[in-house]
Amino acid sequence: MVRSLVLFTVCLILISGCSPATSRPRDPGTLHWGLAGVVDIPTLDPALASDPVSINVCSLIYGGLVRLDQHLHAVPDGATRWTISHRGTIYTFHLRHDLRYANGRRVHAADIAASLQRALGPDGAAGPAAVYLADIAAHGVTAPNDATVRIVLTHPAAQFLTELAFPTAFVPEPDLPARYGSAWTSHAAGFGPFAVQSWQHGRSLRLVRNRYYYGGLPKVRRIVLQMYGSDAAGVRAYRSGAVDVLSGLPPAQALPHVSGARAMPALAMDYLAFNTTRLPFRRLDVRHAFAAAAGDPLAVMQGTAFPAAGFLPSAFGINVPLWTPHRSAADYLARAHYPRGRGFPEVALVLPRDPHLIALAHRLTARWRQELGVVVAIRPLNPTNYTTVLDSRQFDVALVRWGGDYPDPQDFLGTQIGPSSDNVTGWTGPIYARLLAEASRLPPAGASRAALFRTAASLAETHLPIYPLDEPAVTAAIRPGWSGLSLTGLGTISGEWSHVQDTTP
Repeated sequence: MVRSLVLFTVCLILISGCSPATSRPRDPGTLHWGLAGVVDIPTLDPALASDPVSINVCSLIYGGLVRLDQHLHAVPDGATRWTISHRGTIYTFHLRHDLRYANGRRVHAADIAASLQRALGPDGAAGPAAVYLADIAAHGVTAPNDATVRIVLTHPAAQFLTELAFPTAFVPEPDLPARYGSAWTSHAAGFGPFAVQSWQHGRSLRLVRNRYYYGGLPKVRRIVLQMYGSDAAGVRAYRSGAVDVLSGLPPAQALPHVSGARAMPALAMDYLAFNTTRLPFRRLDVRHAFAAAAGDPLAVMQGTAFPAAGFLPSAFGINVPLWTPHRSAADYLARAHYPRGRGFPEVALVLPRDPHLIALAHRLTARWRQELGVVVAIRPLNPTNYTTVLDSRQFDVALVRWGGDYPDPQDFLGTQIGPSSDNVTGWTGPIYARLLAEASRLPPAGASRAALFRTAASLAETHLPIYPLDEPAVTAAIRPGWSGLSLTGLGTISGEWSHVQDTTP
């Protein structure tokens, strides 16, 4: 899991100079795609891809056993179907019979097994396999025959399919490293819809369609990805008509008055984390008082966030209503033996140094002073100090921006308020932990698993170790006329490439 802005923001914002934005003749067979705030694509090695730009581009080039659709659901990709053992630890994938790389060579099950083993080995040590593939047992990836891949897990992990849908599990053409050595990613190809034609580092990446793509020949013949070293340069390029798509904008970035601008809740949440291990927030009524007095956080977010839809991020599709007060904030504080704030200790709100979050902190502390008579200091911290303070629980209340690693409720419930080192609140419990453990043993998309998550979230909501404030927005721009492209909650652009086309008359 990623707290603060580490994978969710820092990897998106790569500040540098800008490339010129110029108009161009229309070519309906070419998709011109601008990457804002990007000096260069960090990597095209899927085993190392962890930032949103690399993830998005790798998803155009490579495929895996499964992939994420526009709704962030795990769907078939290189595998047409799979079975899961009754104990939930053995996944058996059956490959498509027509699966071919961009060079026309057939994809073998042994290729996929070798690629997963590479991601788990020294070549992938600097990548995110420790997050997404950590549940795989030692020597747990095999190819029993040419069309079957078997993966054995160390324990039941129903979220495994969504973890397996990330590029770290994707498959490059096996002969590329032997042909090109360390420069093989400049010729990157797999069994995805496109392959690299040329890469001018720091300027552009040209992709051409894979005529062997199992999903059908893409209508787009080529994609030209143009890099713009600042967000402003990318926006100017889009406004001028130089690019058809603009992505890579940092979370909570607004795009006002831009034709084709799209925004949606990210797989993320801004929330208050209460330190339940010490006074005053060890008392539930104090947590209730601060939550009841929080007010509307969107008043200062300037269109960069959506209202918190419930206790869980809306991307999970499991509705657990937000806690709502049954009495005034001042009454809750009085019940905690701090009437009108008398005797309330000195406390501070810690948060990352982010302009939007700092504005939100001022809004919250003003509300707490007005409604509760309590003065709360504001302590913006750099990422390292912020993480240290939270991990050591040397704080009273914190403003946390959480960004998900994979689209499964376990990623939030099992980390932020579960038996995990990422739980900075100190609240959890045996019943709560048992509900999460039971959910891990059930079929990934089953109603029973969703019901267990709903029960666990409701239990946590009752104890209020955290209080959701908003869901940061992800934004992109897709020029009207281009059909089949969608913005996802991960900030990536998704498309069914046999249907994506320019329909402009």
